[in-house]
Amino acid sequence: MDIQNKRISNDEFFEALMEKLLKTIEEDIARCKQEGTEFPYYYSISPDDLPGTECYCQCPECSEIIEKAGYGGYVLRFINRIAREVGKVYPFVKIENLAYFTFSEPPKDDTVPESNVVVRLANIYVDVLRDINSVSNRRYLRLLKSWAELCKKSGAELHIWDYMFNMRLNYPLPLFYRLKDTVKAFSDYGVTGVCVEIEEHLSDMWELNKYMLTHLLENPDADIDVMLCDFTDRYYGAAGGYVRDYCELLRKTAEKNTPHVYCCLEDSP
Repeated sequence: MDIQNKRISNDEFFEALMEKLLKTIEEDIARCKQEGTEFPYYYSISPDDLPGTECYCQCPECSEIIEKAGYGGYVLRFINRIAREVGKVYPFVKIENLAYFTFSEPPKDDTVPESNVVVRLANIYVDVLRDINSVSNRRYLRLLKSWAELCKKSGAELHIWDYMFNMRLNYPLPLFYRLKDTVKAFSDYGVTGVCVEIEEHLSDMWELNKYMLTHLLENPDADIDVMLCDFTDRYYGAAGGYVRDYCELLRKTAEKNTPHVYCCLEDSP
């Protein structure tokens, strides 16, 4: 459910949104009971995908909140308010706070997520060619640590929206090498849910990337080299060794040229 960033502190807007949300939850529960399917207890309430902070409301009330809590705190306060009201009626329902784009930074003040809030960190500035511990991903790691500490204070869940593609060019990239340390970091910081955007099956080595990701999410300590041999031998047969040589060539080339590759930003030379 997308919301406009204009006047989210407005009480009439909040009441209208709550009415729609509670009705949606009620209808979903009834439909799931009728169909005998599992109830979707998870609802995402997120602001629009906007290019800059100038898109936020400039009224005195909103400006004061932004000044004290930052843009991340501005959004989280609103999500918390929704979560508290939903929790009174449906205590088993989770409300997602998307920590994304201009509101990916944690609150500047002491605002913490309610216990029935799921914070999903979606850092679009990640260098998808490097693992989370690399110099080019320092911001990503800092955001992960900060949100993990904040969620721990209230018992809120922390989820990740990660990226493994470049929307501008679809050239060969050894993306799966970054997964080992990145997924391990997610596990170490208590992440309980991960969504990885790979976009489409035409992406470079889409099947291999999915194989690596699936196994590492099951076991963050799994051996990359062992998995690479297993997949390439079974998927490519006699050509498996050549594919591994190709992957290694890509890895060495990337390290030698030290490029930065972003999901939706211009790459470095």
